[in-house]
Amino acid sequence: MLKEGAAVAAYRNKVLEQLLAETRAKFDEGTAAQCAATLMLQDHKAELTDAAMTSVSNSMVSSGLEAHLPNTLLWSLGLLASRPDIQARCYEAVCRRATLDPTLDPEKDSDDYMMAFVKEIGRYYATLRLSLPRETIGRDVVWKDHLIPAGTMVYTNVHALNRDTRR
Repeated sequence: MLKEGAAVAAYRNKVLEQLLAETRAKFDEGTAAQCAATLMLQDHKAELTDAAMTSVSNSMVSSGLEAHLPNTLLWSLGLLASRPDIQARCYEAVCRRATLDPTLDPEKDSDDYMMAFVKEIGRYYATLRLSLPRETIGRDVVWKDHLIPAGTMVYTNVHALNRDTRR
């Protein structure tokens, strides 16, 4: 089992290295599409190492492809089961959608409530619980009596922010 895991990790890292090399080249040319990797390249003054980029990419792949959709679906079903009011409104939205022309674009012509529900579930059950790393630039920052020196890498706890009732 360990050999199989090591082989999968080696293959995944090889593919990620190729994708990151292509993304870096397109970023340098100014032709890269906006994605997590290009955002990391834009946000950091210092050159990110390939190891750092691969590590972040591995985290996103691991959390996104294998866990996000099934977990989001499971949590969504749990929410619907515990909130009959939301379940009823979603059911009504699905019924309204079923009566529309099936050739309509679901993004443009879908029910507002259902799309809001889907987007809210995606926000509330975020794939990455911590944001991509950000660097404090330009000056030192004091947050809740703690000094964060300029140039410090920080991560935002997206999971906590998405559940903050004050926001």
